[in-house]
Amino acid sequence: MEQKLEIKTNESKGTIYKNIYPKVFGANPGLDIGNHIVFEKLFLEGTKIVGKYGDMFGCKVKYGDEEVSFILNLKDHEAFKKVGGVGDMVKMTLIEEARMNNFTKKKTLYPILVFEKI
Repeated sequence: MEQKLEIKTNESKGTIYKNIYPKVFGANPGLDIGNHIVFEKLFLEGTKIVGKYGDMFGCKVKYGDEEVSFILNLKDHEAFKKVGGVGDMVKMTLIEEARMNNFTKKKTLYPILVFEKI
């Protein structure tokens, strides 16, 4: 089911950013499992951000009438890059995938994003 994500406005060093959060991040709930949003791709891939806990990627898209950004981890970004080109409409769905947890050595459900050109 299509879900509406709230656009959050943040300011940093005099620049205003509009963000959406496809996955749970702090107080931002993100997409519900199985739900999706549709956006227009503005760039083929995101901008790499080197972080304390690994690389992330800032992706800019047109969501509704607004240009917004969101952050993806490496695995989700690899999927984002492979789908569509600039100007294409893309559906992003949050699903759960069973993966091996390296610490517990048990299969654990992890939220991942799936991208599809529409």
